[in-house]
Amino acid sequence: MTKMPTVFFGHGSPMIALDHNELTGGVADLGRTVLDKFGRPQAILMVSAHWYTRGTWVQSTSRPRQIYDMGGFPPALYEVKYEPDGFPALAPRVIELLGNRANVDDSWGIDHGTWTVLVHAFPKADIPVVQLSVNAEISPQASFEIGRQLSCLVNEFATVTSTRGYRSARAITVSASCRAGASPRSSRWANCGGIRRS
Repeated sequence: MTKMPTVFFGHGSPMIALDHNELTGGVADLGRTVLDKFGRPQAILMVSAHWYTRGTWVQSTSRPRQIYDMGGFPPALYEVKYEPDGFPALAPRVIELLGNRANVDDSWGIDHGTWTVLVHAFPKADIPVVQLSVNAEISPQASFEIGRQLSCLVNEFATVTSTRGYRSARAITVSASCRAGASPRSSRWANCGGIRRS
């Protein structure tokens, strides 16, 4: 099977989901390039900095829900639909590769760090998507190590990382190595650095 690529998206404002400009055109071109050059991946493993948690969590549901985890934007943004299937077989593989240092959590969903860019890259929403959280409790080096441990997934899956913007150093670290909420358990933001409580 063709080795799948690793892609970093820095999406900026969630309004990118509604934009049609040079940036979103480039995202669309990238999606077409992935399909044309590498073929259709079995699934996308999306590391979203908007799922910033205590611990490392991965989704296992076959039908992840789209969530609108942002506020104060025009109503049209909340009408954007991106509802891909999940890929349950990926979660145990991620947990295996991380030596059981990750756990399943399906209380979160496909957040705007994921769907605002994938709506342009893969607009048909016909590639299964699985999110992996960014662990707020570990060092950048440990995040890098997670990426290294997941690197073999590119032989089976397209791994795509997304951040709130280019300032999310920890997520960028994961991206670089990944050739590879509300908390996992709660919906309240912690007061310390936007970390969601577990």
